[in-house]
Amino acid sequence: MKNAALLVGIWLGIIFFAYSVVYLQPDGPAQVTMAGDTETIDEQNGFSLPLPLGWSLRAIDGAAELTAPISGIEAWALSVPSGKVEGALAAAWEVLDPCSSCQRPAVLETTLLSDGRQGAVLTLAPDADGRTGRAVVLLQGESARVLLIRLGAGISLPERLDADLARIEAGFRAIETGGTPSEPVEPPAA
Repeated sequence: MKNAALLVGIWLGIIFFAYSVVYLQPDGPAQVTMAGDTETIDEQNGFSLPLPLGWSLRAIDGAAELTAPISGIEAWALSVPSGKVEGALAAAWEVLDPCSSCQRPAVLETTLLSDGRQGAVLTLAPDADGRTGRAVVLLQGESARVLLIRLGAGISLPERLDADLARIEAGFRAIETGGTPSEPVEPPAA
């Protein structure tokens, strides 16, 4: 009888543990990170993202610039005052490349985010120099966080860098803004 009660207790513990892992996640859906990724928080611009090994992030005027381990990839993350996806993308371009007469790349496809984040992923047409791009726009009230990625003309990315960009896009999160610049934070040990 004692063994049966012990087994029932163990099974109940396993069920409650499994339930808590699946349903009681404090930050929403689980994020896929790799060993070596560093969760980076930029309180000034109000975002966090996983920074893969070999990548770096530095504050620039009005934004944060991601530097890839190879040339041909340009990426920025910033906060803009806009409550709409298209308006946020236009505002981000204006901060990063303020040229009123320049032709901005057209949006080819807009996919709404379905992972608990408010916003969309936009696929951009090639620009005048043949560079393609993607943007992740996260809406947060009357402001937005924009992750803008631009690839050089005709660039073919290695599989690892494709996976790095996918993790950065999936892990890009809006946070409440504070007042300190970017600071890397180590992810919790699993």
